[in-house]
Amino acid sequence: MGSNNNQYSFFNYKSIVWLPFFLGILVVVTVVFYLNFPSGYNQGIYHYQGLVIKNGGLPYTGFIEKKGPMGLLTYSLAAILFGETVIAYRVFDLIILVITGYFLFRLVRLNYSKLTSWLVSVFWLHHVLIDGPGNTGDVTNIITACYVALAYHLLAPKTKKYCLVAGVLIALACWVKPTALLIAMPLIFLCFDKDKICNFNQSHVLKFLLGMLIPTIIFILYLLISGTFYGFWESVVLDTIFNYTGYVSRFSTRTILKTGWTFLNDPVLRIGGVLSLFIFSKNSIIKLIVAGIGLMLFVEGRLYPYQFSILWPFLTIGIVEGFIVLSQSFSEKKQKILVVLFCIIMTFPAFKIGSTFIQAGFLTSNFDVAQTFIFPDFRDMYNHRKSVVSYLKKELNTENEVLVLGQDPNIYLELGVITTCRLARDGAALTGKLTASTPSHLIAWQEELLKYMNEVKADWIIVSKTLPNFWIDSYKKRINSIFSEKYQLEYETDGHLIYKKRYYK
Repeated sequence: MGSNNNQYSFFNYKSIVWLPFFLGILVVVTVVFYLNFPSGYNQGIYHYQGLVIKNGGLPYTGFIEKKGPMGLLTYSLAAILFGETVIAYRVFDLIILVITGYFLFRLVRLNYSKLTSWLVSVFWLHHVLIDGPGNTGDVTNIITACYVALAYHLLAPKTKKYCLVAGVLIALACWVKPTALLIAMPLIFLCFDKDKICNFNQSHVLKFLLGMLIPTIIFILYLLISGTFYGFWESVVLDTIFNYTGYVSRFSTRTILKTGWTFLNDPVLRIGGVLSLFIFSKNSIIKLIVAGIGLMLFVEGRLYPYQFSILWPFLTIGIVEGFIVLSQSFSEKKQKILVVLFCIIMTFPAFKIGSTFIQAGFLTSNFDVAQTFIFPDFRDMYNHRKSVVSYLKKELNTENEVLVLGQDPNIYLELGVITTCRLARDGAALTGKLTASTPSHLIAWQEELLKYMNEVKADWIIVSKTLPNFWIDSYKKRINSIFSEKYQLEYETDGHLIYKKRYYK
């Protein structure tokens, strides 16, 4: 990260005694808000998967999800260890974030003081807030942890096992999401050049490949022994290939504008961090990891905000390094003033979010609802979910089965039910168009879902109002026939239609 800068007086405890206390308060504030985020779409998926496993189900056979087993099995521990509440999931996710923060601290500590390292870690954790509830609590956090740990192991004093550890970390990230391998590609290509970064030799390469192989063998054995390999092959491998074929078409004007807003939402860290990292930092490994993240985002082509979260720890390093380099030309007194201004700028979003949360809580007399004022994008999802749950909780009995045809698996969690349909959250499987290029596994999923509905296995079906407009033309007649003959419309909310099974005497 540059030369050793442990002696910077303006980042020493004696020079700024208030800074450690301030950072500690910031951690507490950040954690309080984080634990009170409403549950978003992705969080609902992973937490529901945990309940399926907790109740004897298996990934891919009991519930179809398009992420790798490393992410699903890890985040399933939230429900298994901490229970079925949203805050239980957040607590588990916070453990992943703390692990990432620990390695980020160790990474920065290689060249800077403890206080500087603490500053970077806290500011990164604080900026997790900026992404909001739908963009945190995602399995992407495991990929972030793996690559921050990888950067540390490549830069720390070398041990005999560092190549082995590097291979294991990259493999674990890939078993969360296959495209995570793209992050490592610039590193791998340049590390094999003896004149470049890590001076790999043949022994290093073999240890690295062994490291990649160890998690791979473990996960393949798990998939084979548990009988979930084919489901994994369909939902992760085949569906990933289908979704990322022709990715260039995904770069719509809307996507580009959303990407711009993601960076403008916090320009000091996100734009300043990129510029500072590539202008002031001499650390080639971190630059290559950032370039690899850019490559992954380009190939995926979707550019959802949570996908950028892998960048933030590295950009936090960049912005702090740039600040240190620029402040060297100032006197110690001016440096202290700059530190104060820097802290205010970096922490302003949390205080803005906090004031909105408190104000909305008092206005509505409900701090649970107040969470949605912080993140307006979640207000409709939250309100629609609560309308469904408040009605069905009075109508359901313990033996009823529920199917949600929509995009909010949190309905299952709040109702405390698990469905036997493995396409529990994917009502969108019945939307779109059938073409000659539609893969066979997707058609099989559609038929499986229609068969489940036709056999009337669900006592209640909750249909998002937006779905019927997009149902595949060749399926519309079959779907409408199932609802008209075997179900009756029992209740309607702003966002959903609630159907109940007809009981014939």
